[in-house]
Amino acid sequence: VTSSSTAQANDAVTMTANIDTFTVGSGGIMWQAILAGDGTEQVTLDQIEISATSDTADPTVPSSLTSLSESGGSAITTDTWYQHAGPYFSWSGATDTGGSGVNGYFVYFGTYNGADPQTAGSFQSGSTYTASSLVSGQTYYLRIRTQDIAQNVSSIWSPFIYKYDSTAPNNPSGLSVSP
Repeated sequence: VTSSSTAQANDAVTMTANIDTFTVGSGGIMWQAILAGDGTEQVTLDQIEISATSDTADPTVPSSLTSLSESGGSAITTDTWYQHAGPYFSWSGATDTGGSGVNGYFVYFGTYNGADPQTAGSFQSGSTYTASSLVSGQTYYLRIRTQDIAQNVSSIWSPFIYKYDSTAPNNPSGLSVSP
C-alpha cells in the first residue's frame, strides 16, 4: 500500500491487512518509509511490530510421475530401451510442510546415476520435463529435488531410468548352411 503524502499515510490496520503484499527476499521483508518535511519537524516512529513464521522444514519429493514417449504420447516404462528422442515427464505431489510453499524443482536428466540435481541439473518452476539431444546407446537418469520458497531443498528423487537406442540393427552380411 503506498501513499504520496503524510496525509495519506497508512495506519496500522491498513499495514496489517496488506503485510502479505510486501516483497520478501533472502534478506527478509522489504519495507520503506519516506518522510518528507522542511527539516524543522521532529520525526518519531512510535512502534513497528512485524512477526513472521520461519520455514526450516524441507519440502517433500513428488509422489507421482507420468512418463510418455513424447508430450501427448504413449506411456513408457522405467529401465527399458526406447527409440523416442524426446521422452516427456510430468510429476505431482510435492508439498512443503514448513509453510512457505513449493518454489520449483532442480531437474537432472543425464548419464550419471549419482548426480545431484541441485548442482548438476537446472532449476525450473514447472513440473514437466522433455529430454533432448540424447545419444544412442546411453542410459539416462531422471533425478529431481524440490525447493520451497524459503530455499529449503528435499532429498533426491530418482523416479525413472531411460535407455535410448536409435540405431537400427545391422543386417547379416552372409549366410551359410551346413548339411
